[in-house]
Amino acid sequence: MSFKKVNKLRPQSPDKILKRNGENQMALARFAHVNEVLDEINDFGVYSIPDISDDGAVTVTTSKGVINVLGLDNEVGNVNPSFDGSVDIDIICPEYTPANLYMQITPYYLGSADDNFVPIVAAINANLSGSIVLNIRNASPVADGTAQLEGTFKIFFEFKDFS
Repeated sequence: MSFKKVNKLRPQSPDKILKRNGENQMALARFAHVNEVLDEINDFGVYSIPDISDDGAVTVTTSKGVINVLGLDNEVGNVNPSFDGSVDIDIICPEYTPANLYMQITPYYLGSADDNFVPIVAAINANLSGSIVLNIRNASPVADGTAQLEGTFKIFFEFKDFS
């Protein structure tokens, strides 16, 4: 009996392999495919910054996840429209070295009808101890609404280490 080598990183569909080869190869392909999916699911974390005005720091231990930013409404005087003022978040990721790090961040903000906040998030600093500073600014040119910064703010992230 011989086994066909299956690409572990991106295995083909088990059904395609079954059509071409047989039960043994299909079992191996299905096993590799399930392991890949489980690795993706297990490497996702949900983190929170309880109050951004305190220290604005969070330690992440997964390569993908979401950071719930709470207490942003306490920063109304610091995050003004038209990029006037900002607030920083420190993401501590001890498993990664910024020299070889690819980072993708996507802000998500759901505000009320009279909330004009449009978040712009940019990485402004990284150090070798695994800390990345994100800067949050308001890109809206419209003056503050009455419910400014009271919405739900999340930052989705993904890290890849190329070392």
